[in-house]
Amino acid sequence: MKRILKSKKGVSLLEGLIALLLLALVATGTFGVLLSVSRKSSTPDIREEMILAIEKANQMLQPYIYPDTIDASEEFDDDSYYEEMLDKDLCGFDGSAIELGSHDIESCLLPPICDPDNSFFTYTVETDSNSARNLLNDIDLAKKEDDSTAVDVQDKTRYKIKFQIGCNGFTL
Repeated sequence: MKRILKSKKGVSLLEGLIALLLLALVATGTFGVLLSVSRKSSTPDIREEMILAIEKANQMLQPYIYPDTIDASEEFDDDSYYEEMLDKDLCGFDGSAIELGSHDIESCLLPPICDPDNSFFTYTVETDSNSARNLLNDIDLAKKEDDSTAVDVQDKTRYKIKFQIGCNGFTL
């Protein structure tokens, strides 16, 4: 019996630790690759959500930029509601949404997939540098159509809006 026990060789503690270390290295590499692949596969989802948020914000800004194109009587019975809406920003707070400068809309339009601590969503309103050239073209066009047509210069201000969105480390 003693001979049977002595003839069987086991694994020493050092050999077991080395095998465990090699297994940990292989597992770490495998999980690192899997994590990298899963992050890359979720990137299109995040980008799609960010693009949809920008499109929604842009659509919400249309009444502010082109108020003459929207007929308030069709949507609302009371015109004062429409005018009150235009006096708010996109998140419903006081202040016009089309004021020059940067506006933070993270609180109401940031996609749910984004972590609020690691994300931002703003837009910046600037006057269009080509606004003067476009205005002159409009005046020339109006004069060609009818010499008695007067073009109101104040109503022809054009704006340029730039959106900046960052979601979980990705930016557009």
